[in-house]
Amino acid sequence: MEQNTPRFSMNYIYPNQSQKEVLLNEALARIDALLLPSAVSRTLKQPPPEAGKHKGELYIIPEAAQNSWSWPEGTHYIVLSIGGDWVWIPPKKGMLIWVCDEMRPCVYDGMKWRALSVSYADGFLGL
Repeated sequence: MEQNTPRFSMNYIYPNQSQKEVLLNEALARIDALLLPSAVSRTLKQPPPEAGKHKGELYIIPEAAQNSWSWPEGTHYIVLSIGGDWVWIPPKKGMLIWVCDEMRPCVYDGMKWRALSVSYADGFLGL
């Protein structure tokens, strides 16, 4: 049996597993953040102090921030504040996130996050 969901690596709960609520709560927080995702920023080069004060906030880690966020691997990760810790979520090709400080959507093309052009994004504003 697999241990994680294929797209967002959420841990499966097993029969007789202790502390099931921990896994379930983290999975619910990820679903909550990714259901209608909006990132605070994709340009922040240093993590905000004290993840616990930023509960539920999403950030897209920029290329220029290498080594300052101490991520596990690669760039372009999404980072989510859950329970006082930063949780790393690998982006998936086609993922669309609203970036609040830019006031526009960005899409992950499998290699990097790209801001949608204003003319293309205008169609989303009427939704």
